[in-house]
Amino acid sequence: MADVTVSVSEAGKGATTDEKGRYTIFLSAGTYEINFSYVGFQTVVKRVRLNENMNVEVAVNASLSEIFQQLEQVDVSEMAADKNISEAQMGM
Repeated sequence: MADVTVSVSEAGKGATTDEKGRYTIFLSAGTYEINFSYVGFQTVVKRVRLNENMNVEVAVNASLSEIFQQLEQVDVSEMAADKNISEAQMGM
C-alpha cells in the first residue's frame, strides 16, 4: 500500500511507503514501537528490538484494516467575509 506513514517516535524518525509498500528507516540498537498509519485505516503498532550487532535489513510488515465511522451530523458555516477583494479593478 502506497503513502502509509511509518513512524518511530522514540527515535524521532519516520518514512512514507512507496508504490510497492516499501520503506526504509535507519535505527540504532534498542527497542522501538513502529507505527503504521493511513487515513481511514486503523493504526497498527509493531514492537521491535534491534541488537547491537544487527547491520542487516529487518523487515517489519503490517496489515491495516479500514475504519468505518458514521457521522451523525456535519455543520458547514461561513466564518468570515472574503477580505481578499476590496474593490473591483480593471487593467489596461
